[in-house]
Amino acid sequence: MKRSMLHTPAVRWALAALGAFACMPASAQIAIDEINPIRSSLHATNANGGSGGRIQSVAADPQDGNVYYAASEWGGLYKTADRGRTWDRLDNFLATAAWRVAVQPGNSQVLVATALFDGRTDSRAGILRSGDGGLSWMRPASATPPAGACADNRAVQELSGFGVAFDPAHPERVYAATNCGLAVSTDGGQNWRYLNPMGAGGARRLVDVIVHGGGIDVCGDIGHRRSTDGGTTWSGPAAAGNPLPGGVCSLAVSPHESGVLFATSGTAIFESDDGGGNWGGSYVNPARQGRIPFVMTNRTGTDSFDLWFGDVSLFRAACARPANGTGNRCPASGSWVNVSTGAHADAGRVAFDPRPPETRVVSPACNARCQADRRECAAEGLTRPATCTSRLRACLARCPATMVATSACPVLFSNDGGVYRNTRATHPACQTPAWDQPERTPRSLWLWNLSGAALSGAGQEEAYMLAQDNGAIGTRTAASTPPTWNHSECCDGFGSGAQPNQVVYSLGVYSPPPAVRLFRRGGGMSGGLLLPVASQPPGGIVSFNFGKSIAWIEGNVYVVLTGTGLQRTADITAGTVAWTRLGTLPAAGCSVSVSRSGGQLSFFVQSGTCDGSGSDRVFRYDGQATGGTWVELTPPVISAGQASRFALFAVDPHNRQSFIAAVVAGPSLQMMRSANGGTTWTRIPGLETRLTANGAFLMRSALGPTGFSPNLSGYAQPTLLAFSPLDGRTIVVGGYDSGLQLSLDRGATWTTLTDNSGGAANPVIPRPRTAHFEADGANGRLYIGTQGRGAWRVAYPLPSPPEAPTPCADDCSADRDSCLADAGTPGQPTAAQCAQSFARCVRACGTRGCRTGQKCCEPGGESCRICVPRAAQCP
Repeated sequence: MKRSMLHTPAVRWALAALGAFACMPASAQIAIDEINPIRSSLHATNANGGSGGRIQSVAADPQDGNVYYAASEWGGLYKTADRGRTWDRLDNFLATAAWRVAVQPGNSQVLVATALFDGRTDSRAGILRSGDGGLSWMRPASATPPAGACADNRAVQELSGFGVAFDPAHPERVYAATNCGLAVSTDGGQNWRYLNPMGAGGARRLVDVIVHGGGIDVCGDIGHRRSTDGGTTWSGPAAAGNPLPGGVCSLAVSPHESGVLFATSGTAIFESDDGGGNWGGSYVNPARQGRIPFVMTNRTGTDSFDLWFGDVSLFRAACARPANGTGNRCPASGSWVNVSTGAHADAGRVAFDPRPPETRVVSPACNARCQADRRECAAEGLTRPATCTSRLRACLARCPATMVATSACPVLFSNDGGVYRNTRATHPACQTPAWDQPERTPRSLWLWNLSGAALSGAGQEEAYMLAQDNGAIGTRTAASTPPTWNHSECCDGFGSGAQPNQVVYSLGVYSPPPAVRLFRRGGGMSGGLLLPVASQPPGGIVSFNFGKSIAWIEGNVYVVLTGTGLQRTADITAGTVAWTRLGTLPAAGCSVSVSRSGGQLSFFVQSGTCDGSGSDRVFRYDGQATGGTWVELTPPVISAGQASRFALFAVDPHNRQSFIAAVVAGPSLQMMRSANGGTTWTRIPGLETRLTANGAFLMRSALGPTGFSPNLSGYAQPTLLAFSPLDGRTIVVGGYDSGLQLSLDRGATWTTLTDNSGGAANPVIPRPRTAHFEADGANGRLYIGTQGRGAWRVAYPLPSPPEAPTPCADDCSADRDSCLADAGTPGQPTAAQCAQSFARCVRACGTRGCRTGQKCCEPGGESCRICVPRAAQCP
């Protein structure tokens, strides 16, 4: 299927299964749809309810005031050709953790962008170049640092790029800050060499670079360095000067004095008036948080300029060159103007109009003569005032003059809600922006959770997204293309548990405590309420991780994972919700899973980080009584002499003996399956091969980005493990960089849904973190929530149970066929309900054969494989 490389959410990807599934015909098709909202329904009432996701930076095309680019934290690169009204994704930019982009002055076709490491053994991150306006991208071979150049040798393979700048006086020269020093190109980004501003030792991480007036200024882990000879030599702080602290930083220069610099480092704001020798000038951060603070300057007059600063909010300060040439150029931050009206909080960067209108400025001497003539005319009193004014205009028109640009208008503002556009387009009104969301936003939502529920209408399904910074978003039309989304609240959404026509979810951050609180609403985020403080579960709801903190059990029964353990309520709709703790967890939990088999309900809690990179533990609790005991599962030994831990864990919702896990021991990571509750484990090497795309991706990175960027602490490739509750043979597995894998036979064979290569059949779906399954007749629908690209829907053919025909399964099939024959008739089940009943029937087939007083511990194809006394523990 042909598609444009400028992607909008109406595009569908399709791929043939090619016989990869044992139970699927070779002609079977899998369809993948991006289903994100294109504009938040809160845009008119709450600017903090954005649909664009976290956008690191925006940049203008110097030649075209309508074209801008946006680099998203986890969702790749976007472009607008209409001044920010509508945005399209540049799908051939494969690195998803984008940082900065710049357009070559004088040539709109040449772009250089930077991105954090992408997990590939042949990386497409670091420094990227486009020669066709962003349609295609390549990483030049010389963009890889030479061996031995980096303070951390691993940066040679795992390169990350940060700030990038063209030299406005020599546009063929471009500079990029990386985690291995400064990369320099003298041919528009086609070839690169590396410099170490520290001189001795390996090059360390630089985060920003600016080029101006023949000078290069950089900052990063080494603080600040400056070169005035093209990078041959570098100067740092003066012997008696105050150095710029090292770390994540931003740089700007006064438009009137090349030696006057501004910087952020951490959450602090600094000024240097001697080219970086002394950073003694400082300003109090007017709204401190530390998202990734930035500074920029914008010329306003012959000696004046504005300093723009962003952290939680966006501020503008009126600054000027002092008459005596000394002292801070800007006033104390208490007088800075908050210019965030209409925009989401947590600033990224501002893009100014690259071609501000010019004004004619006459020579001072000629202007004085003309003004004197006007005064003389007025003094004579022989003509009307309008005549004197006309004489003045004619005189000024004859004067020698120069064209001077007026102050550039801020056009776009990136932040954690996306990119917001300034609706005030002319100076000076534009300098106090009125921000608004685009008509079609970028779609880079970071989801902590995605859940859903089936409705009674054919193809009607609810889905709920809980997004970092952008809150809670729901729909009752998840199966439609596109769904209609209802954005109920901003700001940090965490967990959710859904049942038909009701969802319970957690949101923050509130003050006073509890910081994270439960909401209960109707289907599609309709009605409902924030539960009162007295109804909140004790201990503080688990948040800021990718585990599942809320689970629906049945009726109005829910469990919520908090800092004091697993809390259960028998009625979430009660006027004052009552909570009871299930046992005492031996360690703080980060995710809860529920499995019901043989009439027994079991809870599994993962303790640790729940993001795939940690060394976690897993505990099981049987039943809903309060006096039980949590039993720790023993992970399999995968490396002799080294303790094993779980990185990720999943249990079949209808068979508590069936597990899939990512297991770590030292540097080793293996994918494992157990069919008997962890008594024995089997390695899944075929899945490991697919997770790395046969070696194209690292199973574990050392310097890859994770969490809130730019944290380069490394990660493990597996990010998602999930069983379908409709059929225990269906398992989905996600990779940080490598896409999605699906099995319809309990992990015996696998097919790749997408390998993130970006082709027509392989959309880039990075960091899948959560999954929800539904069914409609013979078709399954898999909903995927990601960190950086929001929500996706995958349609796939359901497996044809059972693996081998049995009389019991035949009965189930006959019942299903009869059910489907009446589906859609008033008062009869829907096709989706027929499919769900069929799945339950087939699962029940395997529990036959146990005697009275026994229970089934391991269902089989026709009869139970393991029967034990009902009061006994399953092995």
